[in-house]
Amino acid sequence: MFKFNGKELTDFNIDILSDLTFSAPAHDVEFMEVPGVDGDIAISNNRLKGFDRSFPFVMRSKTSIEKDFQELSDFLKQDDGWHDLEWIGSDGFVYKAMYHEQIDLGRIINTLGKGVLNFRMKPVKYLKSSLVESDLGSSINNPYKRTAKPRLTIKGSGNMTINIGSSVLKLQNVDGGVIVDSKSETITDLTGKRSQYDKLVSYPFPAIGQGNNIVTKTGSITSIKIIPRLEVVAT
Repeated sequence: MFKFNGKELTDFNIDILSDLTFSAPAHDVEFMEVPGVDGDIAISNNRLKGFDRSFPFVMRSKTSIEKDFQELSDFLKQDDGWHDLEWIGSDGFVYKAMYHEQIDLGRIINTLGKGVLNFRMKPVKYLKSSLVESDLGSSINNPYKRTAKPRLTIKGSGNMTINIGSSVLKLQNVDGGVIVDSKSETITDLTGKRSQYDKLVSYPFPAIGQGNNIVTKTGSITSIKIIPRLEVVAT
């Protein structure tokens, strides 16, 4: 299984080879030299850098590798946006990846060739089951060390407070409901089109820390749905 942007790349008659190189993202740190101070001064930008991941493959065409390679290239180069990437070694996680580089294929015979797919990867990957929207219950568990940034769809009116563990979300004058996205730090109406930032009276945006997070709420809330987005460092 090797899926990118919703499509199985094996549909293009390729097989990913097993000789992969695994990488992990680096911290974004700048080093400065200061007169009179031995060594470097490290200035952290408090983030992880993106990284490259290469997947060597063999293309076994039923007709000609030129035709299959053209279709593969057209698909990968249809845009330069970030898309979901899953492969057999991802172990239930979904990566965010972009394909923007040149693609080369070495032809061995008319129906056989070898090449490498080079993706640019986001530095975190998401538990696939946590990307599905569900009702927010009385608690939510995050078994990972990284703090998750959820998406909440809240229906109700007036003033309300939602506590997720130590995280506090306070809203005022809600009219029907809002969508609160902690990853993009946006708040909109239920259509996702109109900003409702004036409804937010707390900061930072809600997060899900490691461990079991007790959920409490006050106000006229009829329902809360959540996409938790549990994440770990991508490797």
